[in-house]
Amino acid sequence: MNQLRFTSSNHALVCVFALFMLLGCEETAEVAPCCVDPSANSFSLSVAKYPDNKKAALSITFDDGCPSVFDKIIPMMDSYDLKGTFYIIAGHVQLRNEWLKWKKVLASGHDIGNHSLTHEHYLGSTKDQKVLRAEIDSSFFLIRDNLGKAPFSFGHPFHSAGPLADNIVFEHHFTSKISPAGFSKLVSLYDLSMCQAEIKVALKKGDWIVTTAHGVDDQFCYNTLTSDFFTKFLTYVKTHADSIHVDTFENLSKYKIELTDTQLRMERISDGYIVTLNNELPPEVFNYPLTISIRGLKNAKEIIKPNHFSLELKTTDNGAIVKISPHGSFIILAE
Repeated sequence: MNQLRFTSSNHALVCVFALFMLLGCEETAEVAPCCVDPSANSFSLSVAKYPDNKKAALSITFDDGCPSVFDKIIPMMDSYDLKGTFYIIAGHVQLRNEWLKWKKVLASGHDIGNHSLTHEHYLGSTKDQKVLRAEIDSSFFLIRDNLGKAPFSFGHPFHSAGPLADNIVFEHHFTSKISPAGFSKLVSLYDLSMCQAEIKVALKKGDWIVTTAHGVDDQFCYNTLTSDFFTKFLTYVKTHADSIHVDTFENLSKYKIELTDTQLRMERISDGYIVTLNNELPPEVFNYPLTISIRGLKNAKEIIKPNHFSLELKTTDNGAIVKISPHGSFIILAE
C-alpha cells in the first residue's frame, strides 16, 4: 500500500512515499495524507490514485491493427471524445505500407503500442533468443523509426508471456498489458453485460480496467465487434464520465509509475509553503500530470500559486485539486 509519512525539522515538512515494487502490489484510492502543522491553517495533501481524483480508470485497447481502426474505430471513439491504444504488428504495417496512416493516428492523440513483428509465436514458450529479439526488438525499432516515437508499451501476441520474453520486452518498453501481473485488470471486450459489470466493480474497488478487442465490423479480423455493440459500450462508458477516468494505456501507465516513484516535499517559506514533486524518472518520458488532492484548505483559489510550473486548479467543497507535472512545484500561501 502506498503511504506518506511526514517529519518536521527547521520549519520544513517532508512527505515521502513508502517505496514499493510494482510487482504484485496494490494501492488505495489515495495515498495516506501528509499533514501540515495543526497549529497553523491545518490541511492535508495526498496524491490521487487516478487523474482528476476519479474513482476508477479505463483504457480501451485494440490488437493487430485491423483495417477497421481507420474507418470505424477511431471515428467512433473520436465522436465520444475518447482516446484508445492500438497494438500494431510492425511487419504487417511495413508490408501494407501503412506507416503514414498510423502516424496520423498518433498525431490525433491515440496511443500506439508494439504487438510484435509477425504475431506468429507464443513468446511465453519461445526459448530461441533470435526469435524473441526479432519479434520484440525489431518491431520496436520499426515503430520508433517510422512513427518518430518509441512505443511505450508491449502487447504480447496471444497474451503469452514468460521471463525470457519479458526480460527483452522491458529493455525498451516501460509496460505491457499483461506483465507484471496485477499492473492493470485485463477484460475482453466481447460481452456487453460482463463489461458493464466489470466497470461497476471497478468503481467500487478502484480498479484500472483495460479492455482488449480487435476490429469492428471487420471481416478479416479475429472475433470482430459490431458497430452497434461498440456504440453501446462507448455510450455506457460516457454515462460514468464523472467517476471513471478514460485514457490511453500509455498515459495511465505513466500516472501509475509516477504515483509510485514520486515524493512530495513540503518546505516552509516566509509566506507559506513550497510543495515539490521529486522523482528520478526521465522527464522527457514521464510527463503526465499528477493530481494532488488538498483537504481542509480555505480560499484555495486565492492562496495556491504556480512556482515555475503551470498548474490546473479546481476548488472543492473542502479544499482543492491541483494537476501538475510530476517534476513540478507550487506554492501555498499562509501566514
